[in-house]
Amino acid sequence: MNAEEPPDDEALFAAWLDQLTEGPCMDVDFYDTEPGDHDWLRAIHRAHGAISAARTREVLEGHRRAAAARSLVLVLKDLGRTGGPTDPGLEDERVGVPHVLLGSTALVNLDAVESLCETADAMQELLATQRHLVWPLCPSHGFGLHARIVDGRAQWICAAKEHTVAAIGSLGLGRPRR
Repeated sequence: MNAEEPPDDEALFAAWLDQLTEGPCMDVDFYDTEPGDHDWLRAIHRAHGAISAARTREVLEGHRRAAAARSLVLVLKDLGRTGGPTDPGLEDERVGVPHVLLGSTALVNLDAVESLCETADAMQELLATQRHLVWPLCPSHGFGLHARIVDGRAQWICAAKEHTVAAIGSLGLGRPRR
């Protein structure tokens, strides 16, 4: 590249990451993030340019809060349809860092599918610790379900028989799959 050519997008992005890592510590190690996080960082850079670390943190917090809110809506629908507690004991806890707390679990994923699994796991932990409740249960076997990503989708999986019961957000809508 000569002095008259503008730097390419990748070079600008890399320079911005360098700038961010030299600033105040954030909860993201920009060189050791999941691929989905880099996608979000690239989208932020495309939309906002080389913004400061503080502004990047605000934008990330907004994205994380939105992902957590969307995921929580789906998990609460599953909870309601399966006879879970109508008030699971949620509190709006702002702690000044780019994440949402569900019980004592920080919800930090930006990816929609990972956020769904993270939120489902956090709800299970909250219900287990505060209510001594195992939720949800497999309608066919009565064993606990676990949130997992299967074929790119967030699913409830039967712990005992390793079968998919439903997509997270769709539990209790139809016949269980064996």
